[in-house]
Amino acid sequence: MAIEEHNRPEGEGAHAKQTDDKQAENHPLLHGHHYDIHSNEESEAVHRLRARHQQLKHGHESHDERAAESRLDNKQRQIKPRPHKKGKRRAIFWGQIAIALFIFITAGLTIRAIEMATIKSGSPTWIDELKQGNINLATEKFSITASAAVAQVFSSDLSIETLMKDFNDALPHLKKAGYILIEMEVELGIPPKLIPHFYHDGDIKLDMEKTLQALGDNSIGKALIIALSQAGELQKQIEVADMKFDYIEVELGPIPGLKLQYKNYYAVKKKIFR
Repeated sequence: MAIEEHNRPEGEGAHAKQTDDKQAENHPLLHGHHYDIHSNEESEAVHRLRARHQQLKHGHESHDERAAESRLDNKQRQIKPRPHKKGKRRAIFWGQIAIALFIFITAGLTIRAIEMATIKSGSPTWIDELKQGNINLATEKFSITASAAVAQVFSSDLSIETLMKDFNDALPHLKKAGYILIEMEVELGIPPKLIPHFYHDGDIKLDMEKTLQALGDNSIGKALIIALSQAGELQKQIEVADMKFDYIEVELGPIPGLKLQYKNYYAVKKKIFR
């Protein structure tokens, strides 16, 4: 055997060696282990890169979401006023209204007291001057009495609670006397002005003495019934062609006022439904 190998030609041995090398190259088991190591290392590297990419992406998305939520919260806080601020503004508004009502009622009482003193002295009041057509003189006298009333307002001891209570308590007595509150306007300003509208039922005869006794110590109600009764008397003296009396408007402000409203309902209906 050894002799045969030794006696094998040189070319044949080299050829056999090359054949063995090619078989080794083509054999899958010889390179499998090397390929598996290469493949596993590459897969782990790719996996780490992908994981790192996902972490970075998730971090950016979370940051963007937090930033968007923060901007939204800031915007909502800027747009929506706080509840306690709303309540504070509402309290200030109604406080101003109460002050305006307080000023009017106190001014009305003072004006009435000045008018009564003027009547006792024998001098005509601003209402008498107005009825006689002396508008300039009536305006001058009213301005004097109103200024005196405003000067007395700020030294008054009436509280807001007493003012509102007396006003609400006076409404039933005014209704029995034929003056019914049908509407209330609020004119915004500094201070705000209250403008109640009263319907006057002329068929009800006003007993002033009895009504004043029923009001008792309600100075607000007394001032209103006196003012409304004067407007009611003026209403009877004014006649407007084809018009009917609608309501009495009372301006509750630093300088009070009374207005009589007349309407031609037939003309209004004819214009609307023609």
